[in-house]
Amino acid sequence: MAIDSKRGIYQNYRNLFSSYASVYLVVIGLSVGLSANTFADTKLDFFGDAFLNERNDLIIGSSADGSASVQVPLFSTQGPPISVRTIQVGVGSPHNGSLVVGAFDQSDPVAVIEASGAVIVGVNGHGSMIINPNGIVRRSLSITNGIIGQGQNSTGEVAIRGGGWRTGDLYVGQAGSGTLTLSGGVLDSRNVYLASTQTATATVALDRQSTWGNRDALLTLGPGPVNLGVHNGSKIESGHTFITGPSNIQITAAGSWKNFGLFQIGRETLQVPGPGSSVLVSDAGSRLSTQGLTVGVNSPGAMTIQKGAAVVAEHAGVGFIQPTGTLTIKDPGSSLTAIQNLGVRGSITVQNGASLNVGSGGLLIGCGTTGAVCSLSVSGIGSQVNAVNILVGLEAGEGILSVAGGAQLRSDFAQIGISSFSAGAVTVTGVGSVWSNQGDINIGLQIPGKLSILDGALVRSTTTQLGPLGTLVLGSGTLEGDLINTGGVVTAGDPGIQMLLNGSYTQLAGEVDLEIAGLTPDKYDRFVIHGTGDFEGGFIRLSFVDGFFPHAGDKFDILMADQGLTFTQNMFAFSGIYPDFQFDTQFLDGALILTALNDATPVPEANTFALFGSGLVGLWLVAAKRRRTR
Repeated sequence: MAIDSKRGIYQNYRNLFSSYASVYLVVIGLSVGLSANTFADTKLDFFGDAFLNERNDLIIGSSADGSASVQVPLFSTQGPPISVRTIQVGVGSPHNGSLVVGAFDQSDPVAVIEASGAVIVGVNGHGSMIINPNGIVRRSLSITNGIIGQGQNSTGEVAIRGGGWRTGDLYVGQAGSGTLTLSGGVLDSRNVYLASTQTATATVALDRQSTWGNRDALLTLGPGPVNLGVHNGSKIESGHTFITGPSNIQITAAGSWKNFGLFQIGRETLQVPGPGSSVLVSDAGSRLSTQGLTVGVNSPGAMTIQKGAAVVAEHAGVGFIQPTGTLTIKDPGSSLTAIQNLGVRGSITVQNGASLNVGSGGLLIGCGTTGAVCSLSVSGIGSQVNAVNILVGLEAGEGILSVAGGAQLRSDFAQIGISSFSAGAVTVTGVGSVWSNQGDINIGLQIPGKLSILDGALVRSTTTQLGPLGTLVLGSGTLEGDLINTGGVVTAGDPGIQMLLNGSYTQLAGEVDLEIAGLTPDKYDRFVIHGTGDFEGGFIRLSFVDGFFPHAGDKFDILMADQGLTFTQNMFAFSGIYPDFQFDTQFLDGALILTALNDATPVPEANTFALFGSGLVGLWLVAAKRRRTR
């Protein structure tokens, strides 16, 4: 059955109930000519301690064990429903009460019982109610509520086995223990409260294409422990869903849940944070759709999407007041789609071929709490994150985005380092790991931001702009597109790295940091630019590390720009040696080669200086020559 609209889930319910919708018989006394347990062809049979009292309440299991059944005998005609004021099953402790509505044989006529007041299963003792395939329990007034497990020491069990129950507000585990199971059944309710006190527990399971709608009202889980499962093609529709306490929800085997309002996991109403709630959506065909999704509002909340399941939300957030939410999306075909935006104040993991899709409102990674760390990690071949806009490091704390193991990240625009008291970092690592950005990537324009491209990874962007608080680490990775440095740092991170830029480099301020730990290419960094290299400001900083310092005649091809290399001011700065070091430069076959003219003198501690002298004369000549020939 499709759930394209809010009405869809009730189709089975209407089919089951429509033939009786106009038949209401409120019984105040006994009809003339009818026995106390017979209403036309619908029979109410009593066994043990079960009776109708003077107020027309059906009481079962008050002072001893008792049971009752509502059935229409085979070959009888359909009569009006049995109407009572309230239904109370399992009234006294420690007694047992049970009510069976309808026969299990679907060929029998439908048996209906209706109540104008509450239906309570497990008042203070143990109560059970079974609604068989041709059984219906319904309310005759909109205020009629259903309660399963009312008293603190009570236990209530309701099993809808192909039949239907229509009620007002529904409590499963009000103060005691409540169990509700649907197997091919239909449940229609208003506001729902599962384990509504700390002493209560609730277990709810939907199986065999059961349906449950609560007419866009509240569905509240906790603060007591709740286990809720939607399995094997079963469906739930709800308005707003608030999950608190130690709740465990599972949607599996093509089960689905359509929520029209907020769906919040880990939402405590008490001052003391709860132990956490979890939601599992598993298996191909299983689906959760909601207007708003929040995982971890103010206490721990977790969601796992796996084995081809899907979650769709208009707006989504992981972590809200505190960074207490975790979301895991794994396995091929598994996905979360945030149609508008996704805020990450907790942690998200996308792995093993799963996908995360975010619309034009943006993928926003930032904690909102000073000192906190919020993260999104995507890893594994086939795993992907697709977002129109990506903002990393906003509001407060540190936002981290990592792409590894052959995963893919796609976006139109990105900014790393957004808001005061925050920092942003993006790391793309490993052969096959790719970030494809259609527009610009801005790094550290006003707030600290860092992009690391490591170990064979690739980042594509039309233009990458590195601001005064930005750092770009090209650690054996490749940046594709033009790079403009307005005050940040371009570095390899370790000596012996070839930093690769497939595009032009413009340095207006900031610096390129290169480390030198020896004479062979695997001991010093090289910045390779497949395009033009225009150094119009800032520095090229050479750091001699690991005890190495140059001797006269040592050569280092530290820069390459195959379409031209230009300088407009004194650029070289050195660390680790005294300022008496002299050098010369030569531009040959697109490479800038630095040659030591004397033996450098190491310093005990790191020391940095700008070198002005004979070495820079050669540099200026090279720059002037390249400018004229470009």
